[in-house]
Amino acid sequence: MKTLLKFVAAFLVVLLVVMFVSPYYQLYRFKNAYEQNDYALIIASIDYETFRPNLKQQLHTKIATTISQQGLALFLPMLGVPQKELENFAIRFVDGAVDKAITPDNLTKLAQGDITKDSEPLLLGLIFWLGGDLVDVGALMQDYLATGDMHHAIARQETLIKQNAKHLNIKPAAFDVGYCGMNCFFVKTAIKNQPITIKMSRHQWVMWQIDEVVLP
Repeated sequence: MKTLLKFVAAFLVVLLVVMFVSPYYQLYRFKNAYEQNDYALIIASIDYETFRPNLKQQLHTKIATTISQQGLALFLPMLGVPQKELENFAIRFVDGAVDKAITPDNLTKLAQGDITKDSEPLLLGLIFWLGGDLVDVGALMQDYLATGDMHHAIARQETLIKQNAKHLNIKPAAFDVGYCGMNCFFVKTAIKNQPITIKMSRHQWVMWQIDEVVLP
């Protein structure tokens, strides 16, 4: 009986250790895959049904904040552009961009250097976020007000963004990792001094999936 109890106790200790170190091992696998330019493991480890809504919600909040901080909320009505109309357009644009870009097939193509039409809107948005100085916001608004076509206004910015993006350094800084709950693990880093947090959640005891990237 004592032998059985010792065995059970030992088994539980091993199980707890394995459960505790499992996210660190997953990160080790991610690191090796990244260094070998093999992104299949990372792409397969994303919980898309959770990741997409989380990313959309953050971008929706950022849109509203950007419009407010730049004073557009006060001047848009004076120019005949309803603020809500601009926000709704931006939200629809973001939702479509995320739905099209954040898929296993599209991320696989992107990892292979194949930038598809589905990837372009989200990539341009991320470049805007990583380096707002790369975008002429004044010209963007002038083009929109002149034509009433936000797609046209954004397209006019693509050349400028792509040219300046060549000088954009997006190499991550040092990492900080740890638990944010029993079934939650975080990886904190920074890009262009902007803090980024990647969150993973536990699945099936020792498996982990990426379900959120927290933007600044």
